[in-house]
Amino acid sequence: MYGDKAPQIIGFISLVLSSAKAHLQSKLMLELWHPPINGVTLGDIQKTYSGKEIEGVLFQAITAYSSLYNGKITTDALNELNGNDTLSDEAEQLTIHLLKSVKTHVNNPLFSKNWQREASVNGSHVNIDFLGLRYNANLANFDVKIVKNAFKLAKVKLFDLEVLRENREQGIINSYQNFELLIALKNNAPAEAQDSYQMIERLADSINLRVIKGSTPQELASRIIEQEAA
Repeated sequence: MYGDKAPQIIGFISLVLSSAKAHLQSKLMLELWHPPINGVTLGDIQKTYSGKEIEGVLFQAITAYSSLYNGKITTDALNELNGNDTLSDEAEQLTIHLLKSVKTHVNNPLFSKNWQREASVNGSHVNIDFLGLRYNANLANFDVKIVKNAFKLAKVKLFDLEVLRENREQGIINSYQNFELLIALKNNAPAEAQDSYQMIERLADSINLRVIKGSTPQELASRIIEQEAA
């Protein structure tokens, strides 16, 4: 049906399925699920906390209505499917700005090689914003206009930390390491941002990871300094 683009389409569907399955396994209501790719939406649903047979249900729904997808897959399909999408998303831009600001406030030459590292895990790679000897952290920014996009990015960064932690636990003996997702969130943030933070916090709890919020880049920088020195 999709010709030589079939592998990419299958990968796209698998990503959506994995995201929905992880959401339900975290005992969260399906209505609160944020699809990982723009243009994927939920149809009429009933409340459920069960993940049984969800893969089959979602796969059938997505493939049956794939022609109705109206995101970048139809307008810039090849770039999105191959991971070559341009950096146009506000959440990504502001997260990069946050990372630069936090790095400036840390201001420690001993940490210069720890920033924006790529870790090899079972033949693939995960991106970690701060890869230290004792402390590993990814950053996300919820002080944005479109919180849904920031939430999606935060989930990706959280799962990257989970993959790294599992790899470190298997490969390193008698070495304490801490893994955290640091989120920028102002004290007077809108309700949607606060709700999204609570959702990512519950998701992190379900996989035994910690989420820390800070109202300023200075607070997040202090967290990195304290934890790496602990």
